[in-house]
Amino acid sequence: MPRPAWADHLLFGLPSDFDISVVRTVGDAATLISTLPNRYRGEGAKNLYEHRKIVGKRVTYRGLIVAWEHDHREVISAFGSEKKLAAALRNVSPPSKRKKPVRAWRGINNIKGAFGMSWTTDRDIACWFAMRSNRPAPSVLVCDLYPQAIVAEHNGRRECELIVDPIELDRHSIFLDDGRGDPYKIYEFDDECHKQVASAEIAGWRAGFDRYKAAKNARSDRRLRRPK
Repeated sequence: MPRPAWADHLLFGLPSDFDISVVRTVGDAATLISTLPNRYRGEGAKNLYEHRKIVGKRVTYRGLIVAWEHDHREVISAFGSEKKLAAALRNVSPPSKRKKPVRAWRGINNIKGAFGMSWTTDRDIACWFAMRSNRPAPSVLVCDLYPQAIVAEHNGRRECELIVDPIELDRHSIFLDDGRGDPYKIYEFDDECHKQVASAEIAGWRAGFDRYKAAKNARSDRRLRRPK
């Protein structure tokens, strides 16, 4: 499918006179965001949201989620805060069908990231995020998320992602998922607590990292082997 001509004018950012009405389909929304340079994608997503009555919720959501998938920091910055972005996503995302709490995990390498918006229903993926860098304090967190906390569900990178409202998340109990019978609540957790995490449990996180990395590599190999 050929790229629309208006996309040729996005290579240096979103023009001030850009006619948002040309974005008519979810494909157009994806083209808009992916053509913009990374640092302008948050601005492009917010522009779509501000004109959601023109382009429609479905198209707006597609633009927001594509921008989030590739440049989430730029999107948060454009909206001004995680709370404002969560409110925007909640306003345009497809309604959730969940009726019961769902167990979710989050991998972090800094305790300050415990209350982030991105969680996953796959523990191995959380292990991958926790262990992918050489930071000194990788951690895997677990929480039973109530449906009202989830503003969007996305699997664009096969990361089984739940995007969570940070206001609602603050009302949940979050634990360190290190296998102990009486796990640390995140409010109690600090660098000293991390020193007490058993090496066997950290090895378990590493095993989850290895499983997910192997699965990613296998998918890449299958794509390369497909006949063109």
